Amino acid sequence: MTSKKCTKCKIIKELSEFYADKSSSDGRHSQCKSCSSIQDREIRENLTEEKIQRRRESREKYANSLKGIAQIKISLENYRNSLKGKMVHQQYISDHKNELKEKRRKYYLEHKKEINKKGREYYKEHANEIQEKQKQYSKTENGRDSLLRSRKKYMQAEKQTELGKLKHEASIAIHQAVRHGMLPHISVQFCEQCGKQAEDYHHHKGYEKEYQLDVIPLCTKCHNSLTHFSKDEI
Repeated sequence: MTSKKCTKCKIIKELSEFYADKSSSDGRHSQCKSCSSIQDREIRENLTEEKIQRRRESREKYANSLKGIAQIKISLENYRNSLKGKMVHQQYISDHKNELKEKRRKYYLEHKKEINKKGREYYKEHANEIQEKQKQYSKTENGRDSLLRSRKKYMQAEKQTELGKLKHEASIAIHQAVRHGMLPHISVQFCEQCGKQAEDYHHHKGYEKEYQLDVIPLCTKCHNSLTHFSKDEI
């Protein structure tokens, strides 16, 4: 069946002209959308203040019930996934970009310890998965560009700190030591953690001048993990 007669205006219309109704045998309301709208408008116009208040209280009571909360969540999720919902969301982000950025910054500063702690715990549990995703992304054009920008930004900020200056001096010392034969080239070294081909020298005692050449060879994976988890909690 592709059409039915409206019980109000008696006109045969397509099923799309009727609202959905699970209680009906054909799954559609008995009145068409136009007639339903007219009837609803008449009912609203004839409502007394007392009935309006009762309806408002009824809606509030339903919204605070378990069934109401669940239904609201489903409705919100469906709206967010709809084309209109996505467009409205993107427009809101575009119109309130600076406001949202400041809000996220304040939230991070207020919950810095908890956020960093959760981040370390999540990384520890999903280290292999995260590293694999990063590896695959770094092979793409966007990934390479993003990595270069991040490194450049990090190095510029790092050089302004005291620790950054020590790291930079230690890195230069390693390059000079390899160049003058004081340290073997990293390509002939093996990772002390997993035994794979080494790719970095790790300053396990610090970056001070007396420890600049006190290093151990590590692969990138072990180096990143060791560096990540050796940081003091902020």
